[in-house]
Amino acid sequence: MSSLEKLDCTAQLIKNRSFKKKSEISRNFIEQIDFSIASVSERDIDLLLLEEFVATPAFAKWFNQQTVSLDLPEEPVISAHRSVTTSSGESDLEILMLCSDDRVHYFMIENKISAGFQPRQADRYRQRGEGYIREGDCDGFCSILVAPKTYLGHDQDLKGFDHVLSYEAIMDWFSSSEGTSNRYLVKQKLLSGAIDKATLGYQPDEDLSVSSFWHSYWKLSSELAEELRMPEPLSKPSAAKFIRFIPEELSKEVKLIHKLSHGNMDLQFSGMGGRLSELKAKFISKLDPDMLITRAGKSGVVRIKVPVLDITMDFQVQEENARKGIVCAQRLLNWYLVVCPHQ
Repeated sequence: MSSLEKLDCTAQLIKNRSFKKKSEISRNFIEQIDFSIASVSERDIDLLLLEEFVATPAFAKWFNQQTVSLDLPEEPVISAHRSVTTSSGESDLEILMLCSDDRVHYFMIENKISAGFQPRQADRYRQRGEGYIREGDCDGFCSILVAPKTYLGHDQDLKGFDHVLSYEAIMDWFSSSEGTSNRYLVKQKLLSGAIDKATLGYQPDEDLSVSSFWHSYWKLSSELAEELRMPEPLSKPSAAKFIRFIPEELSKEVKLIHKLSHGNMDLQFSGMGGRLSELKAKFISKLDPDMLITRAGKSGVVRIKVPVLDITMDFQVQEENARKGIVCAQRLLNWYLVVCPHQ
């Protein structure tokens, strides 16, 4: 068949379609194209995100709502850069955002499909942000990990970053946005390929010393405070620094978490990070002297400071500090049952 004959056949195929809307023709036609992207890389997703931050203010505002929740104007992006390197390391993306109060805030984004973390990677993001503030480049910053749900894990562990956002959530934004075009369908395909790669290719490497620490902590918790219902841990990677308890009495919006490396025992109220005034109005007069109300990502927390635990060190030498943490978890649970008896 000649090229002209192929073109004529294609034109006849489109002519014969009985779609009602032009957008429907466009969507159905591209979905029938034999279209695939082999071996999606983190660089591909970097550029996808960079384009949307620059070209689509609605995406920038949605991304902010899902993570930092700043008050932003209609067109908030001042600058956007990929692969920014300083003496403390590299940021995959740095997006400078203008807030409604004229302050400027850096979104410092680490993008992962399957690669492991570099040593102290989240801490070095924080160092860069603090340096920018000292140098007067911004008024504030936050570190954000973007990755497939498989990478983040079922509990959406922050892994040392200030916020996390999944590829799946970004795909949902593309699929639900008004004026969805063929370009957005291509981007969904790209994200889908990255998610598939993560699902097939990423398994957190077990750290035997960390797994041993978790198992010893679980045994102690089960002995001292069975009501906390800490799940028996399986193998754990080196980044597993948050222990979650699942007592039956907590509602699904409330979580009890020992943040080992931060020295925090948190009773965490989902979605209340931007509504701390409501938490304070409800609970401030009922707090014990060593409790405080603060923000943790998108959540609000009632927190007790506890000794920091190092999951890479022998558990036995830290057992007394672990006991202190578990006792504080019991206190927070009992406090919750008193102040929220019907929830």
